[in-house]
Amino acid sequence: SWHRTYRRLLRRFSRRGDWLFIHYDQVLDGRAAPALESFAQTKLDTSEIDPSLSRSKPDDTDGQPEVKRCQRLYRKLVARSNRDLRRLGQ
Repeated sequence: SWHRTYRRLLRRFSRRGDWLFIHYDQVLDGRAAPALESFAQTKLDTSEIDPSLSRSKPDDTDGQPEVKRCQRLYRKLVARSNRDLRRLGQ
């Protein structure tokens, strides 16, 4: 389900309209705030962002084919978020 949803976002929908992909970690560490403000054309209140809320934990499923497929897509999404941050001058 995760793979199908994000693949569709990346391949289809993000090619039309104005999109900004950001990574959760980029929000937590503050890198996304300037890009989000530029994209939304407004000042954001980032005082509620708590980096201790990082929810990702590695596990031992790396060898499974479904996981590898998701990891490849995840790397594409991260690359897209990095490009989008650079595009907005970050």
